[in-house]
Amino acid sequence: MPTCATCSSELSVDTLYCPKCGTPNPEATTETMRTATRQSVRAAAQGDLVRKLQAALGPNYLVEHELGEGGFAHVFAVTDRKLSRQIAVKVLRPEFTGSRGSVLRFIREAESAAKLHHPNILSIFFVGEGEGLVYFGMPLVHGETLDARLRREGQLTEEEVIRIGADIADALSEAHAQGLVHRDIKPQNVMLQGEQRRVLVADFGIAKAAAGTGERLTGTGAVIGSPHYMSPEQAAGGLEVDGRSDIYSLGIVLWEMLAGEVPFDGPTTQGILIQHLTKAMPALRTRRPNVSTQLDRIVGRCTEKKPTDRYQTAAELAAALKARGTAAALAAMEQRRRFPVARVGAGAAALVVLLGGGWLLSRSFRPRTAAAGQHAAAPPAAGRPAPRPAAPAQPPRTVQVAPSQVTLKMGATHKLTALAYDTDGNVILSGVHYHWTSNNAKVARVSSSGTVTAVSEGRAQIRAEAAGSGSPPKAGTADVTVRKR
Repeated sequence: MPTCATCSSELSVDTLYCPKCGTPNPEATTETMRTATRQSVRAAAQGDLVRKLQAALGPNYLVEHELGEGGFAHVFAVTDRKLSRQIAVKVLRPEFTGSRGSVLRFIREAESAAKLHHPNILSIFFVGEGEGLVYFGMPLVHGETLDARLRREGQLTEEEVIRIGADIADALSEAHAQGLVHRDIKPQNVMLQGEQRRVLVADFGIAKAAAGTGERLTGTGAVIGSPHYMSPEQAAGGLEVDGRSDIYSLGIVLWEMLAGEVPFDGPTTQGILIQHLTKAMPALRTRRPNVSTQLDRIVGRCTEKKPTDRYQTAAELAAALKARGTAAALAAMEQRRRFPVARVGAGAAALVVLLGGGWLLSRSFRPRTAAAGQHAAAPPAAGRPAPRPAAPAQPPRTVQVAPSQVTLKMGATHKLTALAYDTDGNVILSGVHYHWTSNNAKVARVSSSGTVTAVSEGRAQIRAEAAGSGSPPKAGTADVTVRKR
């Protein structure tokens, strides 16, 4: 181990100067010196950027410290002295503001994004320029990015995937209605705020403004947009993309939340882009075998190569995700109703504890239930028949069976759930009686409760017929495919 030439203290090769007397260490490695030089240059540049931003913002704001940086910008924590609040200010990198035209383009896109008002879109307070900088003021979000959560947890539950995906789709629907395409949907641009992890989509318009600079690649070699989430039409270099490009990118995010990794990866940006253009999407079930059929199909439709084969609007995608969430929540509620988790006293009524699914139920429909205080009924007296459920306020108009398509191995069973809707589109939770039948019992049988048993190889259609008081029967169906072991 080297020693200091002045005080004879032992020195590490990673130490530039003696910690006791400050004498330079002649044995310091070249890489250590290079690293120290880079850190020094970076610190000086950051200090210069803070000074410029402070001068541009003026005395009503105090620049505190840098929060982070990304491909497009540096982000700083700033105190708004007039309103006594902390905000975030995003400063664009100089390579995107090299000309007056590019500056005006960014400001125009930011002003358009500032007009968006939606609970799942990160607002923009102001946009400005000065001291050679272009910057945006926005709320300081206390939470984390979806990317940080995925790095920590890997795969998310289907309920969380549906919740996050539906909120992102809702945000995109609002933006698309205002003529704004995001162009850079990815986990890094999705914030999860607070303990409830409220979804906030950030950076609307920035990718479009960057693409308009005329450069496909930044000075650091990064593509305008994120190659892992880029639609085929973006990967091909198209500047005039529509909302269906965002739907593809969201489909990749859904895939990643379910699988714990992105579907296409590689050592080079161009290699990843080529995969988006030419390679079929990997089967999601190879990464997550127990993913539900409906959610698998939703992700598959989002990530079709041709825009015409995808969901045509973000609103349509949001509706599909919420419908899947509703079906899953109702199936869970039915399961808990049939298998209560607690009993109080001998002969007392079972208490069903509903855990989760509350967001989906409250957001997706208004169920028709008994009045307050009538959630549980006492059991009938001995020898007395149990009362029939009360008739719904409106007769069923349509019936859906979830899942609508099932593939089973011989001998396997699967519980189907029937959902009856009234004329207002609300789910009816009481007073509807279902009659289950199979058109090919040699292939698949169905019980009176909707449980399907796979008998032999082939196909069958399961029918759930519902009738309320005084109404003609309505029916929904599910297709069952049975395969050999």
